Amino acid sequence: MHEIPTIVQTIGIVVALAGAYVFFGNPLQSFEAFGVFITLLSGLCWAVYMIIARSLQKTGRIPTLEMTTVTMGAGAVILLVSGFALEGPPSVPSSGWVIIGWLSIVNTVAAFYLWNQVLESVKAYELSMLQNTMLVQTSLMALIFLGEQVTVDMILGMILVLSGVTLVQARR
Repeated sequence: MHEIPTIVQTIGIVVALAGAYVFFGNPLQSFEAFGVFITLLSGLCWAVYMIIARSLQKTGRIPTLEMTTVTMGAGAVILLVSGFALEGPPSVPSSGWVIIGWLSIVNTVAAFYLWNQVLESVKAYELSMLQNTMLVQTSLMALIFLGEQVTVDMILGMILVLSGVTLVQARR
């Protein structure tokens, strides 16, 4: 499946990436290089997943519920095994299990199910660009709920991200 962005969409991707760069604009410290590498590797893996999931959803070869169950199940097994191996069994109060249940079912399973369902009709790069609006959403929530400061560079970065995302979502 070859879904290539238009010129306007490509410009939008570049503008959004430039916005993220402006937003985070601090120079990279040498001790942060490994973290940046892991983040880039994670982004690459997410991109591969998006392309494969889009291909499967578009052709209808695997139902959304089955795809979500397999991918979430595989991830859960890996996280549980590595968590137990590195930290041992958790000590969670009963109220914590309610929160874990909510986060598992609503914030993870339901969200990924809807995400995979949307991949049936929206190109992977278009949906991925929408995901980049989290930078703006998180910043605004941090401002409102935590009283964090928003600098001029951050505002400019958010404007660029939103402008880039808008260009990617624009139809011919």
